[in-house]
Amino acid sequence: MVSTPSLTHPEPRLIPYGTLVSSANNRGDVAGDYYDSDGGVHGYVRYGQDGRIETIDVPFGVPGTTSAMAISNQGTIVGSYLGDDGRRHGFILRNGEYTVFDAPGAANTALSAINDRGDLAGYTYVDWDHASVAFIAIRKGK
Repeated sequence: MVSTPSLTHPEPRLIPYGTLVSSANNRGDVAGDYYDSDGGVHGYVRYGQDGRIETIDVPFGVPGTTSAMAISNQGTIVGSYLGDDGRRHGFILRNGEYTVFDAPGAANTALSAINDRGDLAGYTYVDWDHASVAFIAIRKGK
């Protein structure tokens, strides 16, 4: 027997411009992106326990360019943003603190996954017209 899941949209007020859920954790928190009326993209997290929603915009990035791609069970969020240098950079948001993560030698980096150990997955690319290269970054000593 196939069951039909119940669907809940994380934030109804964002629907007219587009919303994407990228990841969910075991606590019911979800991370994703939404588009504003000017075409900008913003990350967000919706907390499963109380339904509270927070916008995620990397404070040192170009406004309207933050994408939240994954959330761990500890609530750490990873994604990417456009820097003032015209390149995409990966970010890690843990306990309100942003950390930039750029793959060594890469022109552009995007983080797309994080596990409970803090290991990362993502991809790099020269520009939108070139193939991307996937990578994983394993934390040492854990």
